[in-house]
Amino acid sequence: MGVTTGTISYSTSITASVTAAATCTNPKPGKNGYLPPDACDDILFYVPSFGAAISFSVLFGLTLICHVVQGIIYKKKYTWVVMMGAPWELLAFIFRTLLTRNQSSSGYDTGLVIMFLLAPIWINAFLYMTLGRLIHLFIPDQRLAGISAKRYGMVFVCLDIIAFITQLAGCNAHQKKGCTMIVGRWEGYSYSFYY
Repeated sequence: MGVTTGTISYSTSITASVTAAATCTNPKPGKNGYLPPDACDDILFYVPSFGAAISFSVLFGLTLICHVVQGIIYKKKYTWVVMMGAPWELLAFIFRTLLTRNQSSSGYDTGLVIMFLLAPIWINAFLYMTLGRLIHLFIPDQRLAGISAKRYGMVFVCLDIIAFITQLAGCNAHQKKGCTMIVGRWEGYSYSFYY
């Protein structure tokens, strides 16, 4: 059996031409500070609703008032936690309202992101404190799924500190990279308590 060998020769020539094209435009802000999504200074990639931002600001303001009144009437000192979360959410939506009128303001965007990402930690803390109190008051052996009421509080505090640091790092990354970063805090809680 014979083996035939051969050589193949070929030449290739690739010429690449790179031209720079503008990827965004620089229009002047329109009515109410609107910038189209392809504008260079646009932070939002959608048309924000001023009415919705005002509505949520009012709703969070009302919930803050309700929690303060209930905390005073029922003399529950631990409601300070939810009273801390409500103004942070209120501030987030005030920044959002301001951002709807000036979509190129990175200051409003920074305030919105920081308050919006960190406020739920306070509200979640209140929920776990309430859970611990409910277990303590309504379950005779003061345990749920083999975990004592005090342990729920301790586990939560540890996870909440980690979540706070993670959320703060996410806010920092948002400001440095200009990307939206929502960390998986809720998934972590779900996994740790349900599985």
